[in-house]
Amino acid sequence: MPKTSKWFEEECAKKYLKRSLWRVFLCYDTDAYKYEVSPYYEGDWKDLREKIGKVKEIVDLAAAADIEDVLLVDFEGVCKYIGAGKPDRDLLKGRKGSSKMKALFRAYGKTYHKGERAQSLIESLDLQKIIDSDILPLKQIEAIFQEKM
Repeated sequence: MPKTSKWFEEECAKKYLKRSLWRVFLCYDTDAYKYEVSPYYEGDWKDLREKIGKVKEIVDLAAAADIEDVLLVDFEGVCKYIGAGKPDRDLLKGRKGSSKMKALFRAYGKTYHKGERAQSLIESLDLQKIIDSDILPLKQIEAIFQEKM
């Protein structure tokens, strides 16, 4: 998100900072350092770190995987969701998770949807399997929220 420090000040700090000490999670893709969600994008995140003020902690969460790669950790769950009888990994065509997911859905006459339209797919998956895979630092997030605040 561009201009993150301004967004944080307007949407978070002004409304809630006086009532709580924040833990800020900075999430970004490691393979897209030139995009607006990168910590390197025109210094936005450096600016955010300087302007964020007093917080309990800043946690960097760098993702090296597409969300589809994350979802495909529970390949059997995805196949069950689309009504595939026997999961067949040979149907995963493409280099990136998004291509693989589209090909898999297409093989079963389905259309893969992103964003809010993927909610039912996500809810059908074994999230513990995804957490345990360590494809993303979800255990780190879980540990932080299990600590006493």
